[in-house]
Amino acid sequence: MEQFTEEHAKLLIDKEWLAKIDTAKGMPYLLKFYFSLADLSCCILITDTKSVWVEVLTSKLLARRWRVCNLSLPEQFSKAQDEEVWRERTLELLSNAHTIGGIADLSFEKVTSDYSDLAFELECEAFKWRWETCFVGHQRSSELISKHLIFPLISLNHLTFSSAEAISELPDADVERVELLSGFHRSILTNL
Repeated sequence: MEQFTEEHAKLLIDKEWLAKIDTAKGMPYLLKFYFSLADLSCCILITDTKSVWVEVLTSKLLARRWRVCNLSLPEQFSKAQDEEVWRERTLELLSNAHTIGGIADLSFEKVTSDYSDLAFELECEAFKWRWETCFVGHQRSSELISKHLIFPLISLNHLTFSSAEAISELPDADVERVELLSGFHRSILTNL
């Protein structure tokens, strides 16, 4: 597995939260997904709001995982350019599935794994995907949950109650100012 770095955490900060429920246990999970077409990589962060698990996939790992999950798809292409085009399309399909509209169409099932701390499968008629995530530790979990979930919610709550207008009616500049202020508070707390 590729290392989940602070850079990955920063790339995920502005990504939307996606929600799925493990129906077998009734456990809700929040997910964030980031992808890069520049190097055909992606990463995921998943939390039950107590612990955080992550996985980072390079282009090669992404292609290998896709082929394991979807056996009817082609083996590696003989031309490197064809393989890269296929990987790009596959990553775009995966990124579309990891949106608010796309995730709703996917089933979510937590599965057992010998290779990760939390494995789950996402499936629809067109494809199947499996994430093999690893626990980041309690301290890092707290830090990520604070930066990605708690501080933004506090900022939104502050904006909601301190403004005479509804958030949807506020000028973009005011909303951006609160987001910047939230980032400023995060940087202060991080440096304590």
